[in-house]
Amino acid sequence: LQDSFPGSTVGRLEGSVFTTLEVSDLKLAGAGGKPFVTVGYAKVDVGIVPLVTKHVRVDRLVLDDVYVDPDAQPPAKPSVGPSSPPSWSIELWSLAVHRAHIVLPDNDVTGLDVAGSVFLPAGGTLTAIVAAKGVWRGQSFEADAYARKGKVLEVPLAHVAVAGGSADVLGARIGDVPTGEAIAQLSPALAKLLVPDRDIPSVIAVAHARGGGGIAFEVEGGGLSVRAGASVTRVALS
Repeated sequence: LQDSFPGSTVGRLEGSVFTTLEVSDLKLAGAGGKPFVTVGYAKVDVGIVPLVTKHVRVDRLVLDDVYVDPDAQPPAKPSVGPSSPPSWSIELWSLAVHRAHIVLPDNDVTGLDVAGSVFLPAGGTLTAIVAAKGVWRGQSFEADAYARKGKVLEVPLAHVAVAGGSADVLGARIGDVPTGEAIAQLSPALAKLLVPDRDIPSVIAVAHARGGGGIAFEVEGGGLSVRAGASVTRVALS
């Protein structure tokens, strides 16, 4: 812990990393000694038998009273030589985060609760199913997503709702040529959060991306209806 985050501290540690481990008052120090991540209480239930076959199975991970400041993240250490694919498989069957606070440049996310599962087979595709709810800019929001990340990012389903507005992604595949659909409903209340100095009526926008690089857009709002198309030849993901 000290190698990666010098100055970090743990208040109390009980149990075993091979069965159930409980941690209280975990503080990861970031750049300049600022708190990067703090966790009031954490509990991890690990399956010991799969470890023999390079298989980490976490039955349950609970994190309470979490604080994250991305700006305090310490710089990454330079890698030595080319990286190799991970040889371990990881299964996180149950993730539960309660009362998280994430520091953002324009406005923090507070009261964040997250539930989900994450799976990463050795050398395979990362799969995540996550549901979250919290408060952003004084408005409650809910979000759900099912995503896979291998050679390309796939989002079969995602949904976000806040301030009477919403956004949905269906069957998205973001590779060299994106495919899928996105539907967004911008409510006046959500527009006020995004553009405080403008009065914007309700707007519904739909984007359809199909193989071949074509994307069709449809926007309706304020008594107007607009349709347009665009061509995308390549999308690069970092």
